[in-house]
Amino acid sequence: MLSMLKRETCVIISAWNQAGLRPHPGSLCLVKTDYGYIPAGVVLTDSYLGMCHLVHFYRTIITNPKDTSYFPLVESNDLLIPPMDIPRQAFDASGFLVVNNLEDAPVARVLDHYYFYANGDKWNVDERAFVPMDKPDATGTQSPIPLKQRLIYEKLPGEDRSIGVHEIPAGAWVSPSRTANLAMLEEALGESLRYYGLLRGAASPQLGISSSPYERAAQAKAIDTASRVHLVSTGGVTALYFEAPGPESVAQIIRNAGFVGNGYFWHSLIKFYADQRGFSDKVIFDPEAGMFSVIGTYEILDHLREVIESWFNNPQKLADIINNAQDSDVDFDD
Repeated sequence: MLSMLKRETCVIISAWNQAGLRPHPGSLCLVKTDYGYIPAGVVLTDSYLGMCHLVHFYRTIITNPKDTSYFPLVESNDLLIPPMDIPRQAFDASGFLVVNNLEDAPVARVLDHYYFYANGDKWNVDERAFVPMDKPDATGTQSPIPLKQRLIYEKLPGEDRSIGVHEIPAGAWVSPSRTANLAMLEEALGESLRYYGLLRGAASPQLGISSSPYERAAQAKAIDTASRVHLVSTGGVTALYFEAPGPESVAQIIRNAGFVGNGYFWHSLIKFYADQRGFSDKVIFDPEAGMFSVIGTYEILDHLREVIESWFNNPQKLADIINNAQDSDVDFDD
């Protein structure tokens, strides 16, 4: 059973990007935490429908951003955690990833294979992978879905498609099935640094990472992109997606209604809205536990984006449509 991870096992990441420099494939970069800097490399700049960068995080932590001792780890692709699709906004000003232009730096390289589990968005330190979880039991405890019941996919480098496979080779990394958010990254980095014995003692106060809940809340607002509704078109395909449950004000409305605001809840609610407007048969729903996504024409999805953003900005509108859906006997547990 996967134990509940305590907050103190995580690192705290700083929103320290001031320049907002864009990476190119192979760029090295740094994540600033309360313990030091974690080197990383951008191996692809157009992952996840072009909305993300595929980032490798290398197995070390340094205290000086000009330290080059980790270069051999880049050359050997010696990673700390599984590769992650990181939203492009992480490199914006006030983001948490900073391009680190160093002389004679090696080039970050893609792996030959990338794997993930369907709905695998929970970090499991025992497996050192992102795994799918069963529904909560009577006590509210969740456990990883047994290995034999998991659906495995291989994601092809540089392509926005994946193929089902029967097994994951020994030693291969298992990435999240969706874009990474700040909480996922802080948890995986902190647990992995401890797993490899790279964290000793208390956090370093000189790095200037605040533990004040008020400052952390402001920082999280600057970093977190989970509440944004994304609409992207690539290769003739248009997709809309956002991380569930959405902004905290929205999550509270959903909880007050007695539901869990995961991707499947949003599927039921948005399908109800689409049925009312007569376009549910013109889109393809593809939800996951931690994300809602749908594929369709640009015109339909652009309208849907405006509707969802209006719910995010005015939670009372969301409460009203949830009530309408309940009155129409919509099954949110389906």
